Amino acid sequence: MIAKRRKTSFLFAVLFATGCASGGGIQSPGMLPPPSNRSASTVTFSVIIPNQASVTSLTRGPMYVSSNTHSMALIVNGGTPQIFALTPSTNPNCSVGGGATICSNLQAVAAPGTDSFEFAMYQQALPLPPSPTTLSIATVNNEVVSQGVANQLGTFTLNPVLGSLALSVAEPTGGFMPGTSSSGNAISIAAKDPSGATIIGPGYYVNASGTPTPLSLTSNQTPFTFSVNGAAPSVDGIENGPSDSATLAYSGTSVGAPTIISAGVGSLIASQTISTLTKPISVALTSSAPGGDVHIVTGPYELDFFTTTITGTVALSELGYAGTFTLNSTTCGSWVAFSPGVGSTGALFTVTAAAAGSSSTPAICTATFGDMFGQTVNVTFSVTTIGFNVQ
Repeated sequence: MIAKRRKTSFLFAVLFATGCASGGGIQSPGMLPPPSNRSASTVTFSVIIPNQASVTSLTRGPMYVSSNTHSMALIVNGGTPQIFALTPSTNPNCSVGGGATICSNLQAVAAPGTDSFEFAMYQQALPLPPSPTTLSIATVNNEVVSQGVANQLGTFTLNPVLGSLALSVAEPTGGFMPGTSSSGNAISIAAKDPSGATIIGPGYYVNASGTPTPLSLTSNQTPFTFSVNGAAPSVDGIENGPSDSATLAYSGTSVGAPTIISAGVGSLIASQTISTLTKPISVALTSSAPGGDVHIVTGPYELDFFTTTITGTVALSELGYAGTFTLNSTTCGSWVAFSPGVGSTGALFTVTAAAAGSSSTPAICTATFGDMFGQTVNVTFSVTTIGFNVQ
């Protein structure tokens, strides 16, 4: 964080000194003046770099300065970068204290008038490699600098560069259950910069060029929706920065394949898999025939007929399931007739006892029903008749 520290936040304050210098201004190692014909004023500012422990103890701050920041660049009005060392070993104005590295009385130059400022915080210490690792970026335009006065430019928001992501979804007690809707399940995104430091905000996620890189929240299953910052649920969501918060909702509809909840941008993706959300197929067997003509067993499912031409029904259901069921196959041949028949779909099937078997070939058979997710259930049928004469 940069200059003026508060209890739980850090302000990036840039103070322009009253003095001025024509042309090059005050030179510091690795620092060049902005290309301008206007007289340059001295810019005095401080940088506070928290250590990782203090970062994780803060929930939010007004900007992002990585705990692994070791140098920075300041570009005024598109000019040559002015480079600053930000470690005690490379800059005598930097010291460690209060859980942070504090670099004070840093000086750059800027011309009085309307200026733009670009800040880039780097992982590497000086001397910088040809392509230093950028950890956070800010661009501030149309800042008015008056000559001969101390100019307080206020708070600048540094935007974190995304390096890696991890995703965690808080499931309801007992997990997501088919037939039971659930909402307000928190989605936690642990974002880190390219150095591996935890990102806190606000600000918005950017890439190394400073281009905004919002995170897309998606699911491969439509029963799941997202709400960002309390907005209405949607099949997808957008998190622009670490200050955004999102929740996941589940409609209760069965899902026959694993659910993948993802957050990411481009090739940077984090995800969590939720197991298949299905309940077993339930079967209800009934018949309007007299009790002596039919026998029903519920575990396992069995429907026994003791005379022909009578009927029964097979009613199929599944908690949270809104699809159809299919009569996949049957071994019943001519003993039992089904309506609708094999290959047909529905939730209610009529079964008619057509013919009894013999002592050598009993009429005992099985029908297999399935849902759209590939789950199946078997029902056993039998047709038994007894005939005798009394003389």
